[in-house]
Amino acid sequence: MLNWFKISYAQIGFSGTIYYLADIILRKIKIGSVYPYCFLSQPLSAPAKKLRLSKNYIVRKVQPDDPRLLEMLPSSICDYRFEQKAICIGAFKEETLTALLWFTTDVYHEDEVRADFIPPIDACWDFGVHIEPEYRMTRAFSNLWSASTVIMNDMGYSSSLSRISAFNHISLHAHIRMGAELIAKAIFINIGPIQISFSNIRPLLHISFFKNSRPTFHFHKNDESITI
Repeated sequence: MLNWFKISYAQIGFSGTIYYLADIILRKIKIGSVYPYCFLSQPLSAPAKKLRLSKNYIVRKVQPDDPRLLEMLPSSICDYRFEQKAICIGAFKEETLTALLWFTTDVYHEDEVRADFIPPIDACWDFGVHIEPEYRMTRAFSNLWSASTVIMNDMGYSSSLSRISAFNHISLHAHIRMGAELIAKAIFINIGPIQISFSNIRPLLHISFFKNSRPTFHFHKNDESITI
């Protein structure tokens, strides 16, 4: 137990370890969960366009009726995302769909917790990155991300916002190495039908008792970066 705590502390810090332990306990006794989020802003500028894309991959929009998409994700998830007018980008190797990235240009209705996120007018919101297991050590994601940033940038967006679990320290630091800035944090605690959220942006505190009660987080162009 002590060794586990030391490893967790080294990776996600003291507070992250406490949240992680609380999440394990709540899920174990089947009464709730804990979701600590880090919100990041990723510039969509020229450097991404300079990256050379592999000729083995074709990156393009994926249509709602593409059978390869429905083989990768449940139809209920796809329907929920397309109903938000989200755009799905896929990396294809020959005829195989290897990776996905979704983004929306309007409010994003989170599906893990009850919350809505609204990016600045010159930014979009990316989410739902998925890479098929056999392609996770290939160039599938680098090609997907590079081409997706060009698509977003060509649509007039200068940055893309996203949320990453604070438990996922590998993804978090990978985004920061790519130039993303951490601009906000929030934690969602679910116990039965009750959801409590704390954040360092408005609303600072929100308590929800019902399914339709969702806090709305507005992000702004000049949000300053914060430290992890």
